[in-house]
Amino acid sequence: MISPNSFSIALGCLDFVEFDSVPTDALEIHGSEKFLTFRGINQRDEPNFKGWTSIRQILDSCNGNLKDASTLLMSDANIDGIVKKYYENSFVTLNLTAVIEQSKINRIFTMSALLGVVTTARIAQICVGCTPDGVLGLNHSIPSINRSISFNSDFDYVCTMFLRNKCFNYPEYSTYLKGWLNRIDKVSNYDR
Repeated sequence: MISPNSFSIALGCLDFVEFDSVPTDALEIHGSEKFLTFRGINQRDEPNFKGWTSIRQILDSCNGNLKDASTLLMSDANIDGIVKKYYENSFVTLNLTAVIEQSKINRIFTMSALLGVVTTARIAQICVGCTPDGVLGLNHSIPSINRSISFNSDFDYVCTMFLRNKCFNYPEYSTYLKGWLNRIDKVSNYDR
């Protein structure tokens, strides 16, 4: 069972990282690619997200005004429920209910929205010396994360190196690097 408190705090951290918890900024369109992102869920990577139809309808009803649509979407209980269900799946898959420290939960959960569950799990496993199989298991990975004193700084460092390496290998992603690295800093600031 999900601890409502730890999940709510992690989702609040994600909202802070994604759009500074400002309701008018929760919905955006990415430059030349013209795909929507709402609360960290982007249409290009998650075309089957159940909220896209409602999001498009609200955006159309606001004549394409992102800030107005964003404000309406953030106050829509139906959309909020769909988003929470979407992120609860990641939270459960990552076994974050078994992680003891909220700051560790926030890091893993927030980066999973950017990198995906498997990649984020592998990074967490690398940080604690477990086999990076992409599954945060209750027998090895999670206990190792819970025991790790340096997990937060190690995780931030490995995520930074992963993102820099991605941009080195795929230069088309370089335009996103500053924003990606900013997310890592914002999680640290949220935890303070």
